[in-house]
Amino acid sequence: MSGYKRGRYLQETFGKAIKDFLSSPEILNQAVAIKYQNYLSNFNLVCKTHISFFNAENDVWVPRNVKCLGIDLRLPLAISDKNVDNYINTLNIGHCNQIPNTPGVSRTITGLVFMVIDLHVRVSRLANRLVWFNELENNFIFQFSDDGAPETSQVTMSIGSLTMWNLGDRVRSRDCQYLIHCVSLQEKHLVLENLWRQHTDEMALLEGNILTINGKQCTVEFQPSADMSWQIWANNEVNQTATHPSPYANVLEQDGGNFARLNEI
Repeated sequence: MSGYKRGRYLQETFGKAIKDFLSSPEILNQAVAIKYQNYLSNFNLVCKTHISFFNAENDVWVPRNVKCLGIDLRLPLAISDKNVDNYINTLNIGHCNQIPNTPGVSRTITGLVFMVIDLHVRVSRLANRLVWFNELENNFIFQFSDDGAPETSQVTMSIGSLTMWNLGDRVRSRDCQYLIHCVSLQEKHLVLENLWRQHTDEMALLEGNILTINGKQCTVEFQPSADMSWQIWANNEVNQTATHPSPYANVLEQDGGNFARLNEI
């Protein structure tokens, strides 16, 4: 009887101690991280394995308890998948606009840039990892690109994206590539040409101005990326792939109209 009462007392004390934690933003952030770091898995199953383990002999799930003074204390249940989804749906992740008469969506450079900068200056853990170039603090350098990829055997897709050099090594992570449009057309289609004209007009408007974001005065600049063919097309230049040597090569000799390219960088 004393052991039973002691167990009830410890369980109630343990429950009161973690009650505030269960209602805090930290537990919700933890649940969101679990859901989207394991987005290929079933969220409910992941949470179930955190609080219990499967007993193969009896074919049942057994609680993964914590022992305190010889008493089993049951761990609290995680937030449900429904509550996590409801929270995610309330977040403002910007507006995606349908492109008229075109199978695709786009969003503005201005809105995306403000959202990315605001995130990385507002969250101290992210702000402390930012890299500054030429000792220019709060000067953010964005790299933009576009690339085509086969959507099906008959249809191709063009995806435009931004990343930020100030992220340092994290630019190699897919989590730090921010989409600005996704269109089921070739990357050099007229629709994409008009779309990039809109994007570059916004970039020109943002560059050279001081932007106040989360109380900080910030400046931005943009750098092109993607493959050489797309950059040449975007700059309205003649394609160099057929009649000119690689701009990254040292041309040492010419033989019968064919260029010998050595020492490729």
